[in-house]
Amino acid sequence: MKKKILIFGAYGNLGTAFYQIMRNKYKIYRVGRGKNSQIVNSRLGNCKKIIENVNPDFILNLISETNVEKCERNFNLSKKLNFEYPKNILFSMKGLSKKTKLIHISTDQVYSKIKFPLKNKEIDAKPINVYGKTKVQGEKLVQKKHIVLRINYIGKTRVKGKKFLCDWIFDSVINKKKIVGYKNIYFNPLNISSLCLIIEKIFLKKIKSGVYNLGSSGLISKYDLIKMFVKKFDKNKKVLLLKKEYNHNKNKARRPLNMLMDTSKLQRCANIKFPKVLKEVKKTISEF
Repeated sequence: MKKKILIFGAYGNLGTAFYQIMRNKYKIYRVGRGKNSQIVNSRLGNCKKIIENVNPDFILNLISETNVEKCERNFNLSKKLNFEYPKNILFSMKGLSKKTKLIHISTDQVYSKIKFPLKNKEIDAKPINVYGKTKVQGEKLVQKKHIVLRINYIGKTRVKGKKFLCDWIFDSVINKKKIVGYKNIYFNPLNISSLCLIIEKIFLKKIKSGVYNLGSSGLISKYDLIKMFVKKFDKNKKVLLLKKEYNHNKNKARRPLNMLMDTSKLQRCANIKFPKVLKEVKKTISEF
């Protein structure tokens, strides 16, 4: 019999990708706010009924308000989605007939180290905006008994009508638009497909509860990421790519510059070797 996975926030980019990749291996139940969702959940109080009815082997919580500016303007919304929802899911899991495993997805935005190329260990979380602060609040609830994964990913959008970082880069290059690339913002993302496969492995392995960094091996700047797209798709060299340093604007949410994650803890505990960042970027470029 196929194991059951219950996904909260299943109709976003990562939830859609995970479903597409895993739907033939598991019985997947998808929870979303839209009226066409497999399971509609418009209220916090519905979580308990949903979890008890499905009685899943695994729960993947992807619910989050990821718009940094929106979080800064609306603290209550950020707290509801990034803190209250995981709190409610944990409460709703009490009394289940099986030992259900929860993976709660967090973000590399909780880090704020300035020095480069120092990588952030799990203990280095020091968020500088509302988004990061409410994500850490949610993490603290989950990490006592379950797994928190701090992630960053890239890839072609899986959601119709929505565009993300790499979609914006590709469209800008194809349409010969001027692009600004920040040379002082660093991260080590995974391709979205790679991320889904590693999440599956973590579900199936016996790993202690806690917080883990999950990213690729190595590092890349936002500028160099864009440069790789330009090199691939701008054969006639008509795109103007400007290399600049990111400076914080007082009217916007503060954003971390060094989001590099030290992934050694998870690689050791899960006995998984994570792919190199350049391989993940090339994999992403091949999707376009």
